[in-house]
Amino acid sequence: MTPEAADRDTRNSALTLALTLPGDTVLYLLLPLHAAVFGVTLPEAGLLLAANRLVRIAGCGWVARFYADRGPRAACMLAAGGAALATTGYALLSGVTALLAARLLWGLAYAAMNIAVQALPTALPDGAERRSGWSRSIVAAGPMIGLAGGALLMLGGGGALLWLGALSTVLLRAVVQPLPGPIVAAENPGGARVPALARQATWRDIGAGAGPLLAGLLFPVLPALAIYGGAAALLTVASLAVRRPRSRASGQV
Repeated sequence: MTPEAADRDTRNSALTLALTLPGDTVLYLLLPLHAAVFGVTLPEAGLLLAANRLVRIAGCGWVARFYADRGPRAACMLAAGGAALATTGYALLSGVTALLAARLLWGLAYAAMNIAVQALPTALPDGAERRSGWSRSIVAAGPMIGLAGGALLMLGGGGALLWLGALSTVLLRAVVQPLPGPIVAAENPGGARVPALARQATWRDIGAGAGPLLAGLLFPVLPALAIYGGAAALLTVASLAVRRPRSRASGQV
């Protein structure tokens, strides 16, 4: 693969994921606030928001094998079609069973596109960090536009602290998001790269899937300050536990 081809494939995969993400991210905004409109309870809303990640924990290995056998083009085209069907389902369906089917479909579709946006930028070691950075920038534009537009429509312009917290979270996540792909690829060269990226995505989904499930159960019984404070404490502990890897070439930290 040439650097030009790597750049092109990286851009196309990032655009595909960016264009399919707004439907999912806006659902995270609307479903907890308007669960009754979707025909579900608040705990069921937590299940629906976690379901797409839980199915990836079970199905990410299968998706990775499909990606390896059929290639990124077939995987991304099939995933884009599945994402379109899932988003249409959010708009037209109601009830936990029907919406659960849409969430499971979206989860598998996202898994394929997520592997593509990590594998294609790192297909060539030279320039992998640069490609991963602007790929994630493109991907982040989709949720940013969706969430900002949706928030302006069950929140308005008020709540300065709420907007400050939301923007700070998005910016800090954007700083961290490009790092895992190149690090995992550097530590797992050759044929081990795609399976390692799939495992990394699975561990990420375990944490992200547990969040909505716990939120649906805890918000009716605990104050928001306790829930978000607990999440912040867990993030702090996890961040302090991360060690800087030792350089293989020089043996220096």
